[in-house]
Amino acid sequence: MAIKVRATMHNGRTRATGESYCVKHNDRDFNIAHAEHINPAPERKNRYFIVETDGTVNSRPQITFEEHEKRVYAALFSEALNRQAERYIKDGHAERIRSTEDYRLAPKTCPEETLLQLGTREQFADPQMFIKAINRWCQQMQATYGSHWRLLDGAIHFDESTPHCHIRQIYTVAGKDGLQISQSKALKELGIERPDPERPESKHNNAKMTFTQQSRQIWIAAAREYGIEIEEIPETPGRATRTKEEYIAQKVRAEVSQAVSERTAIQEEVATLKKTKGRLEAAIERIRQVLQPVQRLIEKLATYHITPDRTVLDDIIADAHTAPALDTIQSL
Repeated sequence: MAIKVRATMHNGRTRATGESYCVKHNDRDFNIAHAEHINPAPERKNRYFIVETDGTVNSRPQITFEEHEKRVYAALFSEALNRQAERYIKDGHAERIRSTEDYRLAPKTCPEETLLQLGTREQFADPQMFIKAINRWCQQMQATYGSHWRLLDGAIHFDESTPHCHIRQIYTVAGKDGLQISQSKALKELGIERPDPERPESKHNNAKMTFTQQSRQIWIAAAREYGIEIEEIPETPGRATRTKEEYIAQKVRAEVSQAVSERTAIQEEVATLKKTKGRLEAAIERIRQVLQPVQRLIEKLATYHITPDRTVLDDIIADAHTAPALDTIQSL
């Protein structure tokens, strides 16, 4: 029977502080020497890719994700922001003017990040199938929502305890000044309704919930396409509502707890081995003390001569009737 793994997906834009997520974590654009949870061994090599404004995928980027995203925002939104600036100046509201960098970092217009995973640190999907499933998910998302959903970059991390993937994307629509970012307008133009159209839109009844469910089903289908069995029974109520930051925090806590348990088990094993070593050393010392008189007796027997060229020990050895007895005496 094939082993089932859980397909997880978590979306988010900002931290609890309201700041947008820092993309430097994704492409390891920082000093990982101080990150104990990262194992940079060659066999755990990560995969990175960026998507240019024309849709070209570059799997060997020569710039950082941050530089890439700055470049994309400048290319896509400079025109609209400049038109807005002209209007704001004309209307006497120059304080509303935003640069493309302001636009990239603002909570409502910064990239959204999706974290994809198949399994846990104890039981995870085959890495190569995981990579293929991610590629398929990206392709299907682009084919289904590509008119308003734009993929920016992605990082598949194998250097942490559980392989996972960070995908960054934006939702674009045509506004009166040009191309702009608007998740709500993009989902509306895609024809995506809230779960219950009869009830008012709210935190628990909005189009993004429907979109998230649809993209999750695409993720499950992509995994199954490559033979990965998916566990669909919910792990805990409300788990899917956690933010990426909450999910990572829980994941870190679980890994720390596991590490502490493993360290405690190792310490207990070391203590047991030390006790065993002590007992063995004591036993060896007792055996040595028992053998010392026997050794001295044998040495004396070797000095007593029956004839000039024959000692008492030689006579005893000659009379030994079994090889084991002879071997024992000679080994003393």
